[in-house]
Amino acid sequence: MVRKAGGCLCWSFTRTLLDERLNTVLSGGTPRKADLRNFFYEVRNRFLKANPELMELDTDAQNVYAKFEDVIKNWCMDKGPLFGVEPELYWRVREKLNLWATGKAICWKNNDIFPILTETRQRVLEGCSFVLVCEKRTVGDELLKTLTAAGYHLNIVATVGHSQSDVQEVILAVEDAIEDEQNFYVLILHDFDLDGVRIYQTLKQRHPGIIDVGVNGEFFDWLKRNGDFDPRLLEERCLNKKYQRDLKECLESDDGYTAEDFNYLQGTQTDRLRWEGHRIEIDAIHAAHGIQPFIDYMLYKIQKECKVWDLSKIGLNEFTLSDPANQYKATLDAYLNDIKTAIIDKFEELTEPRENIIKIIKQTNYGDLTTWRTIKNKIWSPVTDDPFILLTHEEILKTNASYKDAENTDYTEPHQDDLNDLNGNVTFYEGDVRKGIQDLTDQFDELQDSVYYDAENDPHLEEYQNELDEIDWGEDQLSEIEPVSEVELIDRVIEALRERRAQLMEAVR
Repeated sequence: MVRKAGGCLCWSFTRTLLDERLNTVLSGGTPRKADLRNFFYEVRNRFLKANPELMELDTDAQNVYAKFEDVIKNWCMDKGPLFGVEPELYWRVREKLNLWATGKAICWKNNDIFPILTETRQRVLEGCSFVLVCEKRTVGDELLKTLTAAGYHLNIVATVGHSQSDVQEVILAVEDAIEDEQNFYVLILHDFDLDGVRIYQTLKQRHPGIIDVGVNGEFFDWLKRNGDFDPRLLEERCLNKKYQRDLKECLESDDGYTAEDFNYLQGTQTDRLRWEGHRIEIDAIHAAHGIQPFIDYMLYKIQKECKVWDLSKIGLNEFTLSDPANQYKATLDAYLNDIKTAIIDKFEELTEPRENIIKIIKQTNYGDLTTWRTIKNKIWSPVTDDPFILLTHEEILKTNASYKDAENTDYTEPHQDDLNDLNGNVTFYEGDVRKGIQDLTDQFDELQDSVYYDAENDPHLEEYQNELDEIDWGEDQLSEIEPVSEVELIDRVIEALRERRAQLMEAVR
């Protein structure tokens, strides 16, 4: 088998194809979109075409695909400086080349289940107070249903056994919320084995505020205090192929773990490449105790560590006080409307007989409207379709002008500080998040009621009403006008028709 100095030809060829994609990106182009599995077969196909003497890739790696991913990872870590990407975020370089993880991580929220891809990452953070990262989908599904029924808003991310780059990107997306505001949370439930603990430690390096909800020593202690814990039913032996010294160093600096935890998981060396350790899986605890221990422990951790919540994440917007209808304008409108109604009612009363005989005659003398017109013209301007909008009564105008400042009173202004404090609680709510929306909504309703109360009980409003009531606009005179009876009006009409007939007869003689 032909080998290139320093490694296999196929891995050098892989790097060449990565360089091709890099050059395309650097020149402003976009390489063909592919996931890693698809790109693997592109590499394999082109490599075998370029090396017709070979039947397979020239590698003796036991897991060829794992080695392929490792080559890409190292190449991306090396090229990171070109894009300002730190080595531990290597997958961001890979994604610059339009190469994407195959995508085993999934998210589900109630009935909405979707793979965590670049275009769906943001959806993981929507409509929830916290994200629960869980290795096991079955247990995660039960947790989602039970915690949702208890009133919590959460989304589940299932890693399916490893910490996907897309899962880490989701965690990175909430970095500011975790580190700065401490009001959005990521909880992680993992197996008590080297891989599970590594998932937690990897994410913790990104976000020190991530909350470990088991399976770990604290969880076991909690089980002992609150129920049964029989290690014989839960723990099992396992073989580890290498000594994970870096993980040991991480655990030594973690308050939630001890050196004994690492020794328990890593185990004792049986030969040059094997260590016999132990593990306790989520599924083992679930089989022995059901979902309730996880629920109870998670609620215990939430109450212990989740002190502040961002309610805007679950749909609560900042509150805005409604300024009540201007009481002075409403009072004046009501006052003028009473006058308008009185005049119109009187007009209808005066003209009702005429309407009854309108088929007989359209024009007739139906009474003296002089007084009515005098009163109407005091406040009714004839130059507008809605005459009461254009007020001409001098005394009403004068009274209204003296209360102009009061008419523009902003009843919300004295309550703005309380409103700002309340809105601050929308993204910084201290208390039971399940009751947060109702709690703040109730507080806002009380504040809004205070605004309405202030408006309705304005100390100057009664004075304003009294001054309007003292104006003599002719109400008494209006009420004294009596209409002509229908019988008398008919007599007048008959007399008028006779006179008209006589005139017409005289004209034709």
